[in-house]
Amino acid sequence: MARAPWTVLLLQSDTSADCVGSGAPRRRVDMIRLLGTVLAVAVLAGGCGGRAARDATGATAAYFESIRDDPVRLDQFLDRMPLGGDLHHHMSGGVRPAALIRLAAEDGLCLPTDQESVWILRAPPCTGDTRPVAAALDDGAFHREIERRWSMLDYLSDNTSIDRNQANDYFFTTFEQSGLARRDFGRVLAAARSLAAQQGVVYLETSTGYTPVPEARARLIASVGWDDNLAELRETILARPALGEIRDRTVEALSRELARSDQILRCSGEHPDSGCDTLVRFQQLFVRTVDPTSFFVRLLLAYEIAQASPIVVGINLAGPETHPVSLSDYELHMKMFGEMAAFYPEVKRTLHAGEMTVALASLLGAERHIALAVAPAVGGGAAAQRVGHAVALNADPDPTRLMAQMRQRGVAVEINLESNRQLLGVGPIGHPLLEYLSAGVPVVLCTDDPGPMFSDLQQQFALAARNDEVSYPTLKTLSLNSITYSFLPASDKQRLLGRLGERFQEFEATRWASS
Repeated sequence: MARAPWTVLLLQSDTSADCVGSGAPRRRVDMIRLLGTVLAVAVLAGGCGGRAARDATGATAAYFESIRDDPVRLDQFLDRMPLGGDLHHHMSGGVRPAALIRLAAEDGLCLPTDQESVWILRAPPCTGDTRPVAAALDDGAFHREIERRWSMLDYLSDNTSIDRNQANDYFFTTFEQSGLARRDFGRVLAAARSLAAQQGVVYLETSTGYTPVPEARARLIASVGWDDNLAELRETILARPALGEIRDRTVEALSRELARSDQILRCSGEHPDSGCDTLVRFQQLFVRTVDPTSFFVRLLLAYEIAQASPIVVGINLAGPETHPVSLSDYELHMKMFGEMAAFYPEVKRTLHAGEMTVALASLLGAERHIALAVAPAVGGGAAAQRVGHAVALNADPDPTRLMAQMRQRGVAVEINLESNRQLLGVGPIGHPLLEYLSAGVPVVLCTDDPGPMFSDLQQQFALAARNDEVSYPTLKTLSLNSITYSFLPASDKQRLLGRLGERFQEFEATRWASS
């Protein structure tokens, strides 16, 4: 039965607390600002006016409070809880090293025998100073060594005194060493979909900079001269036939590779992989650590690709904010985004912003990175609909005002707790998660790079639950937010929210007292 789309936008309803039940803890984070989406999905699922629904939700909340400090039972609880979607996910980091090893072995690829060199995959034949990756399928020590080099598996435990800059450098080399997403996008996508489905993800909004013609893109960039007049620079680049060709071939390739991943997962067969049930859409990703001309061409291409493809729902800016180019050109980058927003009003955008500690942001003069990412174009901002990480909140001169602006504009924060723990040393206690929740800023929990980080969406919920202020209604809201604040069209959001509503009804019908 179709429901009105306004149901997913309800906020701060006076009746939303009725969905919690009389037995549920009353926490300030939940009661006013966060239960609007819970009410919304309850409406989609048939309403929460009945006492049975209220009692079921209240019993579930009470059970959660009774087991939140028991890691085993909490894990069992979250394993059954609907977790929603993953909105901050990198395709190149969406696959476990073991799966990458299998893919590389199937292709007969090789790795260096030199223990000191960077282990970048090489084409066959494997002779002299290289060894076939396939040998790892029978050699446990070799398999373990590849996993170690292609992930953060042992990095944190092997380094008792961790330099976070070195941790970031080590992390980014894990992408360079594999590189399989560039080599065979369809197979890596299939593996990422399968892993996401195993983690209970119903919607995967993954970011990728994939194009089948990287050389043509490089030639286009090299052919363009800088112009401070961004509107004229845009027209100059659009007039180049190469831009349209790169756009069209990328749009075609993404569609083809998505269909190919369907085939690999046997989505039309009798025994499809669970990954077939996870809806996948792309964000066109590009990095900030390049010169202004390269940045602008890549930005323009991202907008053009997103506008032309129904499966590319937005664009995403990534790359270390601590890089010298990122720091020196940050305001220019935001201005470029703001200029483009006027030409592509329908294209959604999310930016990595504030992915650093408060101390580091203050030291580097990056206090306003989050504010500029979400500010409207007239204020020199990028007018992003979402921001990723945003850990350095309290480096901002006025974080309370910033959060009020984000709440008013409906700008969501993509929180990546395990990623922030591994790369920034910021744990779930002391993370600004609670401040965003208390201020009514929409929050979604995401994995970032579940492959090399050996993390999953369930882990993010478990980490959030380490804060006593995060109750079951909060977790439920975070799950629903992952659909509400996705870049999907309204019809897809409504369908997935209905699906989640049904799953929550089943989940809350569990007889928790006897579990």
